[in-house]
Amino acid sequence: FSSIILTLILKLEMMNIEDSGKDTMKQLIMILIIMQFALGQQTQEGVPYSQIHGLLDNYHTITLPQIDLNALFEEDTYREMGTPYRYGYKHEVNYSTENSGTLEETVDGGILWNITFKSEGAYAIGLEFAGFYIPEGGELYVYNPNYEIIYGAYTHLNNSDSHQFSTPLLKGDMAIIEYYQPAGVTEEFSFEVIEIIHDYRDIMDFS
Repeated sequence: FSSIILTLILKLEMMNIEDSGKDTMKQLIMILIIMQFALGQQTQEGVPYSQIHGLLDNYHTITLPQIDLNALFEEDTYREMGTPYRYGYKHEVNYSTENSGTLEETVDGGILWNITFKSEGAYAIGLEFAGFYIPEGGELYVYNPNYEIIYGAYTHLNNSDSHQFSTPLLKGDMAIIEYYQPAGVTEEFSFEVIEIIHDYRDIMDFS
């Protein structure tokens, strides 16, 4: 499916779409992004543990380096013909359940892990994972402040042989990751955030 998306974008570039067609390009990419995640990621009904129990926002917050918008826009202006349309800057990171975040035991004997990422000024944030594994019974959520938009629950059904996983773009410049595992689940969960995408073009028209 990803190859189809890339092929369509390259064909549009080869058609020499000028400024008058930028909105068309943006709309097409937005549709393709939605289709990609709709077809690729299953979610189950659920509510974040923190929301159910009204827990305080005591998340470990990581603020990412400020991006240089002027430099990015200049690069985009002079990009070579055939280069895919860029809407986001990729922060290459290495944040895992082992080296970051807050882990605590819940009152029901389960465990709760969470972390917050902030990329100031982003219209939206996307997350790319590696080493992704959720045991049966575990629930992963990604949401923005005040639970305005919640993605999940992601469960063991989202495990794959590649151990890779990604989320749709989440509105705003803050993304909270929350994982809850109830008592009785003995397998260990694991994942590593390897890329955080800062959407600087509002490709999803969130603003």
